[in-house]
Amino acid sequence: MIYSDGLPPMDYVNNSIYTCAETYQSQKAHYERIVSTVRENVRSQSYILDIGCATGGLVKAFIAEGFQYVTGISISAAEVDVCRKQGLTAYTAEEYAKSVGWDADLITVSHVLEHVPDVLTFLRDLQRWIKPDGEVYIEVPDATGYSECFTSICQGFNSEHINHFSGSYLAEALRRSGFNVVQSGAYRMSIERTDAVYPCVWVIAKPCSLDTSLKSSIEGYIEKIESQIEQVRAHLRKELNGTSDLAVWGMSETTRLLLSDGVITRAMVKVATDTNPVYHGQFINSIWVVSPQEFKPDANIPILICSQTHKDEILTRIKELGITNRVITLDSL
Repeated sequence: MIYSDGLPPMDYVNNSIYTCAETYQSQKAHYERIVSTVRENVRSQSYILDIGCATGGLVKAFIAEGFQYVTGISISAAEVDVCRKQGLTAYTAEEYAKSVGWDADLITVSHVLEHVPDVLTFLRDLQRWIKPDGEVYIEVPDATGYSECFTSICQGFNSEHINHFSGSYLAEALRRSGFNVVQSGAYRMSIERTDAVYPCVWVIAKPCSLDTSLKSSIEGYIEKIESQIEQVRAHLRKELNGTSDLAVWGMSETTRLLLSDGVITRAMVKVATDTNPVYHGQFINSIWVVSPQEFKPDANIPILICSQTHKDEILTRIKELGITNRVITLDSL
């Protein structure tokens, strides 16, 4: 999406310009269209929240179509007062969270998201107020249609609209916020008493449970690794106590870890080998590696096998090579 930076923040809480929104007669058809779009998935007894309700235009459109439990929410106390004077149910977000707080079957967010500084946080917060099988309807200006539907130099870029979406980016924002998009569309809103149209895009989405299995699995894996590493450290400190010279078989990640931990040092390693021929004649972890055939450690220095998975194969190979040095593995034999 596109974000317009460098704009002064709008104070919708204390100085909302939408308390006079009812003067825009062209909104009525727009509200009726939203009701028509969502009504097949909600019953007349469904609980509906309109977030960013302004002076209640969409709330009244739902009520006119027979919906019984419709509530408007606004950050502006002035907008809430205008709604209540019309006999509508409306709350500030704080009032709603403290005194009502029932979960909605449907949440509508019509032409609000383009005003919100932190889109993903806003969308994730919707999860607190919706039933697990509920839906959200979100509509925003379609920025891909600005040029085609040009009417004035301040139509798309203005001090209020800081976020500019396409349909795919609106859907992506919802997916990143824990929703599955089930329906989407775009249309041109007709502006009454003019020949102008305004590009709009909308989505209907359902909350979904975020997959936390990867995180928990990795956390468990890390815990297991850390426990095993500590066991290996303790084992090797005991086995290598007083050892200044060492031969190493295996130049894998495990060797790098032991070197970085200081359990062994490069200075200790007098000769090293690995079964992988790619390593032969190379400096690995700053240690010169020879082939197993060239691996001839002094008889009085121990051989550390730095592999858990191939330990038995390496032990067999050492025996085949006639090497009789003391062997230390990463765990007790």
